[in-house]
Order: sequence, then structure tokens, then C-alpha cells
Amino acid sequence: MELAELTVRGFAEEIASASPAPGGGSAAALAGAVGAALTAMVSGLTLGRKKYEAVQELALRAQAQADALRKRLLAAMEQDTQAFLQVSAAYAMPKQTPEEKQARSSAIEQGLKACTQPPLAVMQMCAEGLELLEYLEREHQKGGEPCT
Repeated sequence: MELAELTVRGFAEEIASASPAPGGGSAAALAGAVGAALTAMVSGLTLGRKKYEAVQELALRAQAQADALRKRLLAAMEQDTQAFLQVSAAYAMPKQTPEEKQARSSAIEQGLKACTQPPLAVMQMCAEGLELLEYLEREHQKGGEPCT
């Protein structure tokens, strides 16, 4: 079962377990996905309301962007864990012969490099979410009302 399909309780239990993964990157991706979901929710609450008639197109675009971002962040939960498990598997490789040591060392190096990509992507997606919120705030204030 993919991490994004777990219950909140199930995911929290996985994080709390003695297993090294999932870890912080997957938890950060989930937090970002929740933030994106809240952005989509606020945009959705604006849709169809006469009071916000002037920003309907903006709200619809923001909702679509936030939904897409949420889905990408949920996928990143699994990507982060898989990247870490790749490194763990490399550390478990045999190291008896010079060839095994070289193969293990190479696999660890590749795994560590790969392991940095999912958290970086999560940070970039979270920054994307913040930029969307800042944009919505600016556009909403142009209408003369604070965005709450």
C-alpha cells in the first residue's frame, strides 16, 4: 500500500515505528499536500459566491493549481521513502571482496545522490504553494478586501 493511501493514524504509526522509512521527507510532503488541499478548499469556497464574483476565474485557476500540487506532493511521499530504501539496500550489500566493496561503494554513492532529489522536490513544491498563496493574497487585496 502506498503511503498516501494510509490513514492519518496509520501514517503516524509508520513514522513512529523503528523502521528508518518513511521519515522526514515523506512527512514534509504530507504537510505540503495538506497545505495545498487547504488552498484548494479556500478557492473552492470562493466559487459561486456573489460576493466574490469578480475573482471566480482566479479562484478556479487557483483551485486547479492547488489540486495538482497536492497530488504531486502525495506522490512525493512515496518517492522519498523509495529513495531512502535504495540507500539502505546499498548499505546492506556484501563487502567481502574488492569487487563487492567497489559495487557497494558505487551503489551507496548513487543512492545518496538520488536520496537528495525527493526532499529537494518537496521543498520546491512547497515554495510553489507559498507563491500561489502570495499571488492569491495580492490579487484579492486588489479587490479592496483582506484575504482571510
